[in-house]
Amino acid sequence: MFPISLSHIWIIIFASSIFLYIFKCITNEKLNSCYESNLADEPKDKIIAKSQNNGSNNNKKQPETQRKSKGNPEIIAMDSAPDSVETSSAFRPRSTQEEFLSKNLMSVIPAPDMRKPYCDKSEALTDENILSDPFELFHIWFEKAKQNAGKHTEINAVCLSTSYQNKPSSRMVLLKGYDPDQGFRIFTNYESRKGFEIEHNSNVALLFYWEYPQRQIRIEGQAHKVSESISDQYFNARPKLSRISAIVSQQSQKIDSRKTLAKRQEEEEKKWTNCEIIPRPNFWGGYHIIPERFEFWQGQSDRLHDRFIFEKSDQKSWFHYRIQP
Repeated sequence: MFPISLSHIWIIIFASSIFLYIFKCITNEKLNSCYESNLADEPKDKIIAKSQNNGSNNNKKQPETQRKSKGNPEIIAMDSAPDSVETSSAFRPRSTQEEFLSKNLMSVIPAPDMRKPYCDKSEALTDENILSDPFELFHIWFEKAKQNAGKHTEINAVCLSTSYQNKPSSRMVLLKGYDPDQGFRIFTNYESRKGFEIEHNSNVALLFYWEYPQRQIRIEGQAHKVSESISDQYFNARPKLSRISAIVSQQSQKIDSRKTLAKRQEEEEKKWTNCEIIPRPNFWGGYHIIPERFEFWQGQSDRLHDRFIFEKSDQKSWFHYRIQP
């Protein structure tokens, strides 16, 4: 066997060091070249040349809020623009490249391009336009929104907000009925997150928004379960697969995959192959929300919006007043 002396070991170590150094340089150069190529493909208007905030605060880290634009998912809006932009193609270590990217490949969404016209002053809401009964006014606005609804617009879609331990949560649900006696009616899984939160805090809020004719209605009140007969009646009126889905879905609970959910649905569907009447599960039903406060809002292009509040002076009669936008 060939004898290895101390000098041989030093030669091997030295050669290995040279090889690692060359490999590192080549790798960094490739990363840098790829990075510069990607940067060159970005439109110039996405690069912010300078922040308007020059001065002593330039070295402080500014709070950032990122949101993707609907029009262009590549655009990320920031609350604070970068101070300056480097365009040099000189070698940069990886950490410097990441910092460069975080500073420069971001732009502010141009607000004027997103502004839409609302109603003009000739369509302003006046006291003469406001009825004394908020349910009647809601009905008029709801029917008006239906007349102007697009093909894919759900006018009865409403944002339901609940709260538990001072932490609010919101989600879109579908309104399934309304009247002055029973308020506004929705249906859901009582064991879902919203069901749990309503059980512990019955104070809820509804928000309707209709892009045309630029109106929204806010409703605050108490949520209570509807009678079992009303829940049964609505449940049996739903499409068969919707009823089966309500049975198999443990709403708001974790699940390993969609396949598991689809398998449950398939197995449940086999049980009711020759049956049209499917019993409503006890964990599924409706709520009626009894309003205590309404706000009717209509947008104005000059942002001098119209807002009217309805509140109860006692248990029966309503009164209204205007508030500032």
